[in-house]
Parts: sequence; C-alpha cells; structure tokens
Amino acid sequence: MPTLRVLSESRDVTSMWNHYADSYRGAVLQFETVDELDSVWLLARPIVYQADPPAIADARTWARCMLRTDERTYLDLFTEYQYTKTPDWAYEREWRIATF
Repeated sequence: MPTLRVLSESRDVTSMWNHYADSYRGAVLQFETVDELDSVWLLARPIVYQADPPAIADARTWARCMLRTDERTYLDLFTEYQYTKTPDWAYEREWRIATF
C-alpha cells in the first residue's frame, strides 16, 4: 500500500526495513508527542501480540454482539481486531492509529 506508514518503537530491525521500507530504501522518522499541542500521535495505540485470535473471529461472540446480548459493541470488536497481531510479529513493537 503506497500510503502505509508503520509506527514502531524499533528502528533497527532488518526485516522491517525489507517489509515496510521499499526493500531497504525507506527512511525512519522519530516522533515525540506533546500533550499540550493535542498531537494526532496521541491517538496511537500499541499492538497487542497474542496467540488467540481477536474476539471478532469467534462466531459466538459475533452473534452475541449482533443480538446485543453482550456488553461489547461492533466498535469494541473491530478495535480489538485492528490492534491485535500474533506473537510472531512482536519484534515490530508496532503502534497504530486506526480510523473508520
């Protein structure tokens, strides 16, 4: 995706340069948030690396959400989905800003 940007705590992981930096031709920018300026970077959330799939992948959880018999909303389920990856990717130490 030409507009994809990766936010990470790691800047020197070789495989990330290959995956996300146009085969080692990209650049790294360091950002710092300033709460007083209400920076968009304050919206970033860390990825949760877990072996279990997000709840949205479970048919029962999805059905309970659709029938409104669960406290979780569609937004809760999709938010968890957007911020979850398997432990195989934990080396990335990724953060994301996801919007609808």
